[in-house]
Amino acid sequence: MNKKTLLLALLGISSLVLSGCTKEENNKIMIPEDEIITIKSEKFSPKLNLIGVVEAGKEINLASKISGRIEKILINVGDFVKENEALVNFSANDNQAQIFYNNAVSDLATTKNSLESSISRAEINVKNVKNSHQKNKEKEKIIIKELDEALRSQVKVSHISVEKILNFLDTTIGASEKSNEVNNTSVIRDIGKNNQNKKQQIKNNAKELVQKISQEMPPYFPDALEDAKKEYEILEKIESLANDFYNLAKNTNTTRQFNEQKKQEIKNTTERYLKEIGIEKLTIKTQIRKRESTKERLELDLIGTENMIKNAEAQLRNVQSGARQEVRKVKNAIITAGNKQQELVLKAPFSGIITQKFFEEGALIGAGNPILHLADKTALKIKTEIPDIYNEKIKQGMSVEIAIDGFDEKIPGKISRINPIVSLQTRTLGIEIIFNEKSAKIKLGMIAKISIKLDENDAFFVPKRFVHFGFDGTSVLKSDDERIMVELGTEREDGQLEIFNKKLENGMELKN
Repeated sequence: MNKKTLLLALLGISSLVLSGCTKEENNKIMIPEDEIITIKSEKFSPKLNLIGVVEAGKEINLASKISGRIEKILINVGDFVKENEALVNFSANDNQAQIFYNNAVSDLATTKNSLESSISRAEINVKNVKNSHQKNKEKEKIIIKELDEALRSQVKVSHISVEKILNFLDTTIGASEKSNEVNNTSVIRDIGKNNQNKKQQIKNNAKELVQKISQEMPPYFPDALEDAKKEYEILEKIESLANDFYNLAKNTNTTRQFNEQKKQEIKNTTERYLKEIGIEKLTIKTQIRKRESTKERLELDLIGTENMIKNAEAQLRNVQSGARQEVRKVKNAIITAGNKQQELVLKAPFSGIITQKFFEEGALIGAGNPILHLADKTALKIKTEIPDIYNEKIKQGMSVEIAIDGFDEKIPGKISRINPIVSLQTRTLGIEIIFNEKSAKIKLGMIAKISIKLDENDAFFVPKRFVHFGFDGTSVLKSDDERIMVELGTEREDGQLEIFNKKLENGMELKN
């Protein structure tokens, strides 16, 4: 057999061998065996990787509040402007704004003059009423003082009568030790001898009154009215005592020492004193009533003027309140007029960079149309979104690492805001991230890659081939063919995926 024949034979055999192998391998692929794994929770400190765009901390479209023509644009795109700096001037078709402003200023002056006059009248009224009240108070003091002096004088006069009558009763009845020194001891002995009990009662009352009067002399109190009332009480006691003595003397039988003449003399004296007591009582009672009624009338007058003061002050407050409201109304009109003038100039609400211009000079614009875009680069931020499964793991203030193309080093930042509402369409939460340090190299619109290191936790990981994706969601398959719906978390460097579901347990078997 030559070499050529041998080579052809070997090639044929090889083809048969290769053909047989391929057929056998194809049969194995067509009938694959299920791959089974046992899952086990692992300690894992995941990193959440996100992508966002660098935006300005504050940005706004600046629009006109009026319809008109752009007369002058005072800045260019890329210019830095300060807060309250004029950016655009508008031209007005007429001078109505100035006329409205001038009229409002004139109205304010007229209103102020009118209101000041009303307030002045109300203030004068309050002053007059207060003066009247003060005069009434001074008048009350003078009148009451005069009445008090009259009462004190009457108390002194009445007390002289009290002492005189009490001395007569004492010496006649023999009530005190002093009465034993007098010469008419026989009369003292004979009066009331047929009614010793009554006589002893009168003697005791007289003795008690003598002692009290000797210890208490007017004025009794600082208040004249109280003095008069106390003196009136003493007069009543003297009157009662004199009446008892008069009845005792009248009913005593005459004797040689206490004859009819002596009896009549004592009766006459007692009657005269009773009459004098009655006059003193009436006089002092009249003065007490006069003083009390005058005081009451004067106090009513004071209450009347006090009410007049309250009414006048209330009227003044109403006038002042009304004046403030009127002035505020006119001032608001001035502010409105001033705003109309200010609306002819568009100003920057904060410092920043002009990033866009929507109209040119001479253009006619309507109210609300944006003219410029202003962005504040001093506080840049990044907006991005996280899956809602990380809601409890992401906290405001957490540190992040930011990678931007063209920057060699990663830039530190932190989460400044978390949107409280989950998007129903994407099941994500919006978050905002700010830079810890400012850098002039960072530009608006740059793409940023954010890495957030999460706290260590227990997690389940499976190879990608064990995760099934369908229209109804993501799932894994247990070895007994039960489907478990899962949510996906972090993908590790080895390509395995983190899966979430409360039904997942250590030792559970899954198949691909």
